[in-house]
Amino acid sequence: KYGNAITPFNAYASIDDILWVRESYAPKYYTDGRHAYKTDLAIDENVRQPKWKPSIHMPLAACRIHFKVNSVRVERLKDISESDAESEGVIFNENTGLFKNYCSGADFISARDSFFSLWQSINKNLAESLDKFVIVYDFEITQLSRPTAGQHKLDKVKYHLLS
Repeated sequence: KYGNAITPFNAYASIDDILWVRESYAPKYYTDGRHAYKTDLAIDENVRQPKWKPSIHMPLAACRIHFKVNSVRVERLKDISESDAESEGVIFNENTGLFKNYCSGADFISARDSFFSLWQSINKNLAESLDKFVIVYDFEITQLSRPTAGQHKLDKVKYHLLS
């Protein structure tokens, strides 16, 4: 129960679940059979560019980024903490000591204000969203052994797809 409303939340993942991330890649691009990942290769017109497969087609066996869920909680968007806003990846300019304004105008002293401007730039409805509940996942990047071909899960690990 949250305030005067009873609100059901279906969390996408639970504590200790492993989330895997799909990304654009080129299967077996290198001579040793390793995949190339688009985020790693600089575009150089003098180098043969791979035929990229969209992230939606990446199988679990090619995944290299895994997150382990450490906690799950529900909070109102407006209640995001300064440290959580920084964890969301808002850009801090070390030269000015300010956080980026993702809309227009001057940059911010607060990571929260920067996060809200980022939300506004993506969703276009910040004022309507502030009182809404969001599910917050705290996670860590984890190193797992790669599943073998055809294997969809590691023992006792629940996988969820992020793309």
